[in-house]
Amino acid sequence: MSKVSSSSLKHILQFAIPLITGQVGQMLLGVGDMMVAGRYSKEVVSATGISSSIFGMFLMVGLGLTFAFAPLLAKHMGEGKTPRAFLPTILTHCTMFSAILLFSMLIFYKVGFGFIDLSPTIAEMCKEYFWIVSLSIFPILIFQGIKEYLQVQKDIWFANILVIVANISNVLLNIVLCFGLFGFPEMGAKGLAIATLTNRILMMIGLLYYVRKDLFQPFKFVKPFFMESLSLGLPICAAILMEVSIFTVVTVLIGKMDVVSSAAHNIILNLASFSFMIPMAIGNAMATLVALALSEKKIEEAKTIAMSGLTISIGYEIMTMLIFTFFPTLLLSIYTDKLDVIAVGSELLIFAALFQIPDGIQATLSGILRGFSITRPVMILTLLGYWVVGLPLGAILAYKFNYGAKGLWMGLAMSLSVMAVTLFILFLKTTREQKLNIEEISVA
Repeated sequence: MSKVSSSSLKHILQFAIPLITGQVGQMLLGVGDMMVAGRYSKEVVSATGISSSIFGMFLMVGLGLTFAFAPLLAKHMGEGKTPRAFLPTILTHCTMFSAILLFSMLIFYKVGFGFIDLSPTIAEMCKEYFWIVSLSIFPILIFQGIKEYLQVQKDIWFANILVIVANISNVLLNIVLCFGLFGFPEMGAKGLAIATLTNRILMMIGLLYYVRKDLFQPFKFVKPFFMESLSLGLPICAAILMEVSIFTVVTVLIGKMDVVSSAAHNIILNLASFSFMIPMAIGNAMATLVALALSEKKIEEAKTIAMSGLTISIGYEIMTMLIFTFFPTLLLSIYTDKLDVIAVGSELLIFAALFQIPDGIQATLSGILRGFSITRPVMILTLLGYWVVGLPLGAILAYKFNYGAKGLWMGLAMSLSVMAVTLFILFLKTTREQKLNIEEISVA
């Protein structure tokens, strides 16, 4: 295996830190919602968490498609082409799939909520929050598409700082609209949704303004690039959908238990999702850097980059595991002052701590394998890990052995462990085959 040096770690961090900043910033939008909701009521925490999880399934489908842009652009840059020629195609792609996803969410809004057995009060708040936030699918995907376009050119600071600025605005607007300050009516969950939509629109406008010079060019739709992005991106979004949907199913199942368990689960899931953004950002950085190295036929450099990324991710996740284990009450008190929610949440947080390391490994490896253009096997392994192992095991522990919410979280921990092991085996197999292919080309 390739050696991990201090210089390679430094190189990875220099590229990844702005991406981490932006990824954490995007997650902080949700953290801001949950923190304000936690000071408002347990019902709003429950409703916001359930709706956010459902919306997350649709969102991650769209984001999964955009994650194909950077590796593909890196490949074309290796062939001497300019990324600017593909920007109109990227924006068309994002707009088209935003419309498809919005239509799908409209159907779910009209029909899907009827199949979720929630209390009438929470169900109504869920529907209202979901529909308002669903309108933000257009600005999110357009923002992410441009962000991927800039990322492959290593122009990474502006987009990610923009996310941080949006967070400050989002928290302030959350407080004003949720509690009804400065003449605004008290809107609860609806106010949180309006604040999120507003800030995502502003983020998109800011990034469009930043690339305005690149937009003023003859429009050219590059069909081969569009089809390439679908071929690489559809398995990515399918794998992400299977991962996000398993958490959504667990959220809905716990939401049917009782309000305290549901509120505690949503806070823990928010903490775990926040932690997940770091290895996910590292994985995105790995996808770009590995693809750039492979475009120059530098397989050993690609392997060194990959192992450096894994080293950073594991080091971070060891730290989060320790924080989750030893400071549960402190973390939960940031979100809520409800003692019953803190008590239940403290029991659940230990399971989130258990899967921190495998979650970081599988998230980073998914990005690394995207850089190698390996997406379909990842999709299959995700299906097996979550839906064949994780959910059935969690359901058995929750309902047959009466572990309740804790049983479902045990299943999640096991599924992530299975994913980490199988993806690492796939990574070793991929790097070995890539090396053999390059050696055969050299000999020929």
